[in-house]
Amino acid sequence: MQNVSKVIVLVVIVSLLGYGVYYAYTEYEALRSLEFEVYDVDVSRFRLTDADVEVNLRFYNPTGRDTPLFQGEFDVYLSNRYIGHGKIPEMGVPSGFSKTQNITFTIIYANATKAIFDALRSGSFNLTAHGTIQAKILFGAIPVSFPFQRQIQLRSEIQYGDITVEQARRLTETNPFLVILDVRTGSEFEGGHIIGAINIPVDELQSRIGTLNSNDEILVYCRTGIRSSRAMKILADNGFLRVYNMLGGIEAWIEANYSIEK
Repeated sequence: MQNVSKVIVLVVIVSLLGYGVYYAYTEYEALRSLEFEVYDVDVSRFRLTDADVEVNLRFYNPTGRDTPLFQGEFDVYLSNRYIGHGKIPEMGVPSGFSKTQNITFTIIYANATKAIFDALRSGSFNLTAHGTIQAKILFGAIPVSFPFQRQIQLRSEIQYGDITVEQARRLTETNPFLVILDVRTGSEFEGGHIIGAINIPVDELQSRIGTLNSNDEILVYCRTGIRSSRAMKILADNGFLRVYNMLGGIEAWIEANYSIEK
């Protein structure tokens, strides 16, 4: 009888161990089988020293087992250069279902080149995210992790149009590579202009177009916004993708008590 009891106990233990191994294996496979899809990316905020990029991810679990709760961290690279770090908050995905998650990572300008900054501003770039998914399987008893890698793509869009003086001021504060183009006459320019501006009179712009880089982001202004509107069209017609005309011109700038230099 004693031997029978021992056998029963042994069978129960082996069964529990077998179930535990099976349960842990299916949880692990559910994590390993997760499918990631990047369905939207947006540069959500620019600041003086960094920018936030919001990535909308969709996680799909194709297996027959719910995933345990998991989280992750990832580093972001552009052209093999590290530019930022992000985190996947704790979440789980039921069997056969998908979940979406918005993840924001910060790009530090000190880690980025001008080419990277221009790519972000234009909305045209391919990013690579290298990261690790971490979870605890078997009722939270066993920690596991595995690496992942995903491509993040943004499409280029033509961006030009009129902006307010307040928007122009924010642009000058958030883009250290911004080209500020004053299209007034030389004498008007010498009488006072936005700090850091360069001067190409609108009547000379077409002939001097080669002195500007079509990949740059350009803020154009004149005295009241009329000549700069013409200048914006000239630039746009010549393949410049990111050109902004400051409504109200430098008169509106001065009226807003923003600084100028002579």
